[in-house]
Amino acid sequence: MQGFQVSGEYLLGAEGFDGHLLWLVSGLCTPTLALGAMLGGRVTVVGNEARGRGIANLSLYQALSRETWLGGEVNAAWDPHEARAMVRATGQMNVSVGPSFRVQFGLGVEHDDHATAPGGGARFIAQM
Repeated sequence: MQGFQVSGEYLLGAEGFDGHLLWLVSGLCTPTLALGAMLGGRVTVVGNEARGRGIANLSLYQALSRETWLGGEVNAAWDPHEARAMVRATGQMNVSVGPSFRVQFGLGVEHDDHATAPGGGARFIAQM
């Protein structure tokens, strides 16, 4: 599979917005082992200031059943204007909730030039 992912998220507490545009590619290495990659960018808008970052992502999943996959992903982001970088490692569960809809839950840790912090999230995926 390959395609584009467009997403956005409201930043709680920062009164801002993150927008992403990513090219993604994924496929099965074996019938129960999947590998994926994403490459693209993110724009963060807080108040009147907008910042751009490059993003790279690599993920690996193992099927527990036809509907449930367990795996992890490593994300890297860099700000070319400030020479800043961030790395995030997240364990994830991806569950099918219908013939063309999946939910992905994740918990992990993020490290940048200033601190290391826990993180979590969810993705809602419509397959076409």
